[in-house]
Amino acid sequence: SSHFGFSLFISQPPSHSVAPSRPDAIMPDDSREAGGGGGAPEITLGDGRVVEPELVGGVISAYAPAFGAKGSRLFTPCGTSVQLYSVKTTKQLGTLPVLHGERVTAICTGVATQGCAEPLATGTAQGEVRLWDAKDGDCVGSLKFEAPVLALRWTSESALIVALGEVGGRAWVERIDTSTLAAPKRVSTLPLVAQRGGPFDAAGSVAAIADGAALLVWSEGWPGSRKLPHKHVVTAVSLDPAGRYVAVGDARGVVWVWWGALEDVTGSDTNRSRVPARWHWHANPVRTLAHCGPLLLSGGDEGVLCIRNINDDTVQFVPRFPAPIRHIATSMDGQHVCICLEENSLALLDGLHGWIKPKWIHALDVPVGSVGTEENTAKTIGALRRAALYPLAGGGVAMASGGRRVQFLDDVGKIIPARTLQLERSNTVHCGDPMQRWNLRQMAFSARATCLLTCETRKNPACERFDSECSTQGCLLKWWRQGDNGQFVLDSVAHDAHSGEITVAIAHPHREHAFVTASLDGTFKSWDLFATGTPDSENGGEEAKEGAGKKQPRCWQCVAQGSWRARPALSGCFSPDGSMLALGFHGFAVLWEHDTATELRALHAGEPTDRVVQLYSTVACERFLLLANVRGAAGTQEVTCWDLAQLTVLAKLDMGASLAGERRCVIRVAPSSGAAAGPLRVLGFRTPGSELKVWRLETNAGEEASFEEEASASLPPRRRVLDAAFASASAPGDANENTPGAESNSSFGRVLCWTSEYELWSLDVSQSAPSGERRSKAVKAAKDAPKVADAKLIEEEPNAATSAAGRALGSGAKADGRKIAAAAGYQGLRFLDFPQRTTAAQQAGMVPHLVEKICPPHVPSHMLPPPPALWDTFLTVFAKPSPSAVLEASA
Repeated sequence: SSHFGFSLFISQPPSHSVAPSRPDAIMPDDSREAGGGGGAPEITLGDGRVVEPELVGGVISAYAPAFGAKGSRLFTPCGTSVQLYSVKTTKQLGTLPVLHGERVTAICTGVATQGCAEPLATGTAQGEVRLWDAKDGDCVGSLKFEAPVLALRWTSESALIVALGEVGGRAWVERIDTSTLAAPKRVSTLPLVAQRGGPFDAAGSVAAIADGAALLVWSEGWPGSRKLPHKHVVTAVSLDPAGRYVAVGDARGVVWVWWGALEDVTGSDTNRSRVPARWHWHANPVRTLAHCGPLLLSGGDEGVLCIRNINDDTVQFVPRFPAPIRHIATSMDGQHVCICLEENSLALLDGLHGWIKPKWIHALDVPVGSVGTEENTAKTIGALRRAALYPLAGGGVAMASGGRRVQFLDDVGKIIPARTLQLERSNTVHCGDPMQRWNLRQMAFSARATCLLTCETRKNPACERFDSECSTQGCLLKWWRQGDNGQFVLDSVAHDAHSGEITVAIAHPHREHAFVTASLDGTFKSWDLFATGTPDSENGGEEAKEGAGKKQPRCWQCVAQGSWRARPALSGCFSPDGSMLALGFHGFAVLWEHDTATELRALHAGEPTDRVVQLYSTVACERFLLLANVRGAAGTQEVTCWDLAQLTVLAKLDMGASLAGERRCVIRVAPSSGAAAGPLRVLGFRTPGSELKVWRLETNAGEEASFEEEASASLPPRRRVLDAAFASASAPGDANENTPGAESNSSFGRVLCWTSEYELWSLDVSQSAPSGERRSKAVKAAKDAPKVADAKLIEEEPNAATSAAGRALGSGAKADGRKIAAAAGYQGLRFLDFPQRTTAAQQAGMVPHLVEKICPPHVPSHMLPPPPALWDTFLTVFAKPSPSAVLEASA
């Protein structure tokens, strides 16, 4: 949507139906409780030490931002900190020091004074108000209240108005004397007390706060507040800077303007009945109101900015924002406007006249809730939870946390806006059930990350009308290729490639254009990029001559399809060399030869009712390993590790007993560091859960391999893990790669954690000291390790007996009887050595123009040649001549 220009046009406000109110969906349910996030985000490591995680990204549009005194900088709350952006370049300039320890819930700026060029005030969910010199980033004063801070307004140089309490609960307003920023003082409590606290605003000597379906207004000199009643819940309020009226938005999408409500009336006119002006355009609740000079700005779930001139009652619209509008902030000079969108992005508008093209500040994508009740919103956000972190082989991380776009982070965790992939190009807001629009469910990057496969699904309401109990979903596969500018462009689309939900989308580790998908319909498909309409060059005709110099169009096609006993596929992975494909089913992990879709072996993985929900294959501990995350019908969750060379179970890990809770367990395997002799590390957690644990698998001579807990971390209260992954492909924990089991003091890398507060943390859980048992094992292994004379990594030992399955998978034996150790790495090694397709016809496969030579489509079946003739024709087209035949032909 950042590529669209926005036109400003005048239109008559149409009539719309209304929708019920709903809470703000950008923050999880925990954040709506009293006190918010509560406490500093501190991580407790396994050894008892407490560390603070590094905040990589978070929500920047949950609370209204504020422009600086000069309008050149924008301040926005983000978790427990305040981020600073340049209005001109939209780049992040820095972050205010985290001194609060609690979530920042309110922010406002004041006019420049002689002692402070850019005063800034922040309030937190724990009731602390801090005053800053934003120019230098110094905290100059603070004040503590007994309730959460809802809103802040700096009405004059010496007066800061603070709204305290809870949204939907008791709320009140106090005034602070800020004539001396270093020593702020509580002056008085204003006569504004709401039992169902809502939106708040203050300007000059006037303050107003919503109380359910009423608005309480107070002005300096009034003995008490005045109540302006409404039929529906008040959802937004804004005071006219000139003091002429009060603008109120309600849950039915109506904007009410109370003219004369701020006049200083006395006597019998105090309680006189007033009739507000009514303006109805919004189809959903009015989420925000703001003033920019004589213009009244409003926004809501429609994603349209309404600009209404109060003087002549004309209306202008800035449409096509890609998400619902939550907040509107304007600079003091009225030159800049900031629009906060629910998808966690900010749109900056320089002026409100003529052609408007916003500048964007994109933060980490978050799920967009539905328009409805709080229960429906929580259900939607829970349904949209999926794998969010995808570490890339070349460094960096791809994130798909909101289901609407794919974002790329560099090595330090900063978003690369130029590479952001917008899956849904439409710049309109869907106000129905969000599950009825396309949402990203699966994603896979090619070997060099130049191709991308995305799987999107959505509900089909038309089919559900005929069968309300059936949840029919549509499926959309998209292939993207990276252009010269680094951005991904859409290459091919496949509608309903599977009849069931797609559960597997993986890429070949070495072939750039090879992908595999599998589904609950019991089938798996291999996809590759082939040319379409290739001229038949073997005939040597004019068509071949004309197409020889042309670039043939290419399209992603299904080249192979298979199934296993008609059972639904639940998970899958490739072997490190790409020769073998593993698919998980109920009770089995099945190995396949990828090129021919031939079944090799079925490995038992528990009871027939157990589900293999995750599969990983890697090279570690001098072995080719396959790991399966098995979820039992009785709630058990176990990790099984096989040695693929011997097809035996190497070790097992009881995840259910190791991680507290009852939610599903998820594992992530550390990427290979290039040294196959190194240990295997597995990251495990429950989603959502409050624990992260790292296990280490090592195999020593004469000892049985087992998983041992290496590090752990516990999240603070009210925060849960939604997803986590290893951020680094290196494993510096093994200083001596040639010595199995050698211990190192360096860490094994960072862990990225995506939390329920929609914050991305970078953790170093390896700071935990290694256990004494693992340290003693490492010392013993280092003493008993054989001395290697050279770097050939060849074991001078007799061959061990190998089973038939081991021979099928490849034992790695040379012609002279020596056995190649897996420590040499998987480069140049293959599990399977099958004949290669060497002719052009074999590479093309069963394409129409080759099949026509064998069985012409226009010939009736009763007129086809006999089977021996068809077989001879098939061999002529697809077979490769034998060496003797080639010699005879040449002679």
